[in-house]
Amino acid sequence: MKNIKSISLLALLSTVISSFVYGGIFYLFSYIAGLDFSIWLCILLGCIVSPTDPIAATSILKKAGLSKNVSTVIEGESLFNDGTGVAVFVCVKNIVNDVSDLSFPVLMAKELLGAVAIGLAVSFLMFRLLRASNNPMLHILISLLDVVAAYIICETLGCSGVIASVVCGIYFSKNMARYEEWRKVVDPKDWYEDFWHLADTLLNNILFILIGCAVLSLPHHPLIAALVFGAILINIAARFVGVGTSALIIGKHKIPNRYNTMEFTSLMTWSALKGGLSLALALSTAEFLTPSNYNVVIIVTSVTMYFTIVVQGLTTKKVFAVIEKHKADRIRL
Repeated sequence: MKNIKSISLLALLSTVISSFVYGGIFYLFSYIAGLDFSIWLCILLGCIVSPTDPIAATSILKKAGLSKNVSTVIEGESLFNDGTGVAVFVCVKNIVNDVSDLSFPVLMAKELLGAVAIGLAVSFLMFRLLRASNNPMLHILISLLDVVAAYIICETLGCSGVIASVVCGIYFSKNMARYEEWRKVVDPKDWYEDFWHLADTLLNNILFILIGCAVLSLPHHPLIAALVFGAILINIAARFVGVGTSALIIGKHKIPNRYNTMEFTSLMTWSALKGGLSLALALSTAEFLTPSNYNVVIIVTSVTMYFTIVVQGLTTKKVFAVIEKHKADRIRL
C-alpha cells in the first residue's frame, strides 16, 4: 500500500507526540485554573483523547467527499493507532500509580505486533474453513467467529483485541474480494455483504447514542466553562503539533494527494474524530483517580468527543474544499 509510511507514522509517532504535547499544555492550564493535576496525570489525559476513532471516522468521513488517498490515510490511522494509544496509556498509568511494569517498546510489541500476528493466524484458518463451505449463512457465522476468537485470544494474552479485530476485517475483506466470482455463485442474494452493512450501521448508531448520553450526563464542576474551551483548544493544538511533526518526517514527496505540509497537517488535524476508545479509557480511570480529578477527565473527554464528531466531523467537507482550492491555486502558481 503506497500510503503505508504515512499511516504508520501517524498511528505511531503522532499519537505519542500529541499525548505528551497535550499533557504539557494541560498542565499549564491546570496550574492557572488551580486544578490538582500532576504533569503525569495531564499526560495520561493526553493519552486518553489523542487516539482517533475508526467507527466515527469511517461513518462520518465517507460522506464528506474526500479523495480515496486521503480517506485511506485517515481511516488507516484511525484503525491502527488504538494499539499505540493503549500502550502509552498503560505506561503512563503505571507511572501515575507508581507501579513498575513493562516498558513502552515491550508493550508496543505486545499490543500491536502480537495482535497482528494473532489476527492473521486466526483469519488464515477461519478463511480456509469458509472456503470449504458453499453456505452463505455459515460464511457469516465463520466471519463472526473469526473476530470473536481473535479478540478473546488477544485479551487472554494481553494483546490488543481491537487491532486483531481490524486485521481480521482487512484479511476477510481482501480475500472475499479476491474470490468475488465464487462468492457471487454461492451467495447470489449477497447475504454476507448485507449482514455486515447492517452490523456497521447498527454499531455506528449505538456508538453515537452512547456518546450523546455521556455528554448529557456530564458531572458538575465549578470550572466547566473553562474546561470546555480548554479541552477543545488544547486538543486541536496538540493534534496539530503531532501531525505536523509526522508530516515533516514523511517528507513532502510522500504526503498523499500532492498536499504540502501545512495543507496535510490542517486536514488531518480537523478530520481527527474521537470516540469509543477515548470514552473507555476515561471510564477506566475511576479506579485510581480521586472523584474530583475523575470528573475533570470525564468532562474533558466527553467535550472532546462531542466537538470532534459534531463540529469537526460535519465541517470536514468544507475544510477539505478550502484546502483543495488552496492546493489548486498553489499548483497553478
